[in-house]
Amino acid sequence: MAILNRKYRRRPEFWNRWYWKRLLLLLLLLSLLPDSRAWTADFNPAQVKAVFVYNLASFAEWPQAAGDLEGPFVIAVLGDDEIGRNLKLLVKGEQIQGQKVVVKSSAPVVDVGACRILFVGSRLRKQAARIAKYMRSGPPF
Repeated sequence: MAILNRKYRRRPEFWNRWYWKRLLLLLLLLSLLPDSRAWTADFNPAQVKAVFVYNLASFAEWPQAAGDLEGPFVIAVLGDDEIGRNLKLLVKGEQIQGQKVVVKSSAPVVDVGACRILFVGSRLRKQAARIAKYMRSGPPF
């Protein structure tokens, strides 16, 4: 007889209505969240590589030689103009260990001179050993 009693019949209806109200409230709140695509920025590989090179330069501890403190902190980029452009935009007005950061890009190896970081792009990958030898000792030819 207890099953036919109205007191017991109302309880499941109450929980069902309360459940639907909570579900609708949750859906409403979820619809107010910003689009997930807005949370992810569109970076191209050149921008990511430029940020990586800058972070490497800024977080590393560089030896303080006498001649290093006088000029700017030079980052040279060979063989990839897009990374050079992105790196120039990134380091504009920045300093590393109190030195102004200068990016030399799309320059011949001879014009690079003394630099703290040399980034060799994939276009010059086959010549990387030759470039490293030149940077250590001078021109190999």
